[in-house]
Amino acid sequence: CDWSSDVCSSDLNFAVELGGRTRYFMWQAREKVRQFFIKYQDRIMFGTDRGGGLVNWKGEEKTPAEIEENIKGLLKRYDIFLRYYATDDEIPWGDQIYSDEPVGDSKYMVKGLALPKEVLKKFFYDNAVKWFPGINKDF
Repeated sequence: CDWSSDVCSSDLNFAVELGGRTRYFMWQAREKVRQFFIKYQDRIMFGTDRGGGLVNWKGEEKTPAEIEENIKGLLKRYDIFLRYYATDDEIPWGDQIYSDEPVGDSKYMVKGLALPKEVLKKFFYDNAVKWFPGINKDF
């Protein structure tokens, strides 16, 4: 899709999940990204390419302390991402969402998108149910 035009036709059978690409949206102009999410709200869903796995990249079992540390990092990461999508807060952005290396001081501040509630619901839940039938849950 070309963000500056209507190249993405509404009759295409196409959707994307972000799979941990939020940081790339954070680098873009806020209003441009916000309008993109609103325009294509039926085609974008939140996803991740991270897990709190029990083994490391070498296939070795992690210790309980390593698992706990990984979970803490994931929770921090997703807290930042949720704030980015749902609020207009100034959010510290930097090493804490860049890699699995030790957390450094934030280098930048980004303003959250403050997406409308109906867009957030589609992004975080409804679109996944639409594109992956059978995964819905009663809450």
